[in-house]
Amino acid sequence: MSTPSETARLRVYALAREYDSRKKSACKNPSSMTRAESPDSLLGLPTTKELPNAFKIDEDALRRYPWYRKPPLIHYGFGIDYEDLINYHEAHQLRLPSEELSRGTFVASIENSALRDLRSRCRFHDLDILPPSVKHIGYELVLSLYDSHTIDERELADEEEEDLVKVIQGELPVTKKQSLRWFYPICQ
Repeated sequence: MSTPSETARLRVYALAREYDSRKKSACKNPSSMTRAESPDSLLGLPTTKELPNAFKIDEDALRRYPWYRKPPLIHYGFGIDYEDLINYHEAHQLRLPSEELSRGTFVASIENSALRDLRSRCRFHDLDILPPSVKHIGYELVLSLYDSHTIDERELADEEEEDLVKVIQGELPVTKKQSLRWFYPICQ
C-alpha cells in the first residue's frame, strides 16, 4: 500500500507525462515519431567533433571588421526527450515542483532540476538542455556539452570527456544508443 506522499509523487509524475504526451501529439505527426534522421552530412553538419572553418569564429576578422558575422551556432551532445528527463527526475527523487504551476512551467521546472542534478553528478557545469531545430526529427531536446562558438575554451581532455559521457550514459539510458554529434539549435 502506498503512503500519501508516494501517491502524491506518482500523481505529479503522471501529470508531467500527460503534459508531455499532449505536447508530442500536438507537435509531431505520427510518421515523424521515429528516431530515424537524415544523416548529419545532409544537414550540413560536421560528422566528427572537429569543426570545419565554416563553423569557426575568425577572431581576427571579428576584431577588425564591424560587419563580420559569426558562423551559425551548433551544439555538440545527445538527443533526448522530456520523458527521459521526467524518468531521471523520478529515479533520483528530486524535489517536485508545485502542482499549482501551469503545465508548461511545471515541466520546465522538472527539466531545470534534472539539469542541475545532472551537472552536479557529472561535475561539468557547462551542460545545457535546449530544443533542437526541427531538422532533427525524433528528439525534443539536446543535452549539449559544447557549442561551436565556445568549444575551444571549454572542451575537455579526451579522458575527461570519456568519463563525462560514461556518467551521462549511466544516468540517461537513451544516450547509450547514441554517439556525440552536432545539432542545430531551434533558433540562431
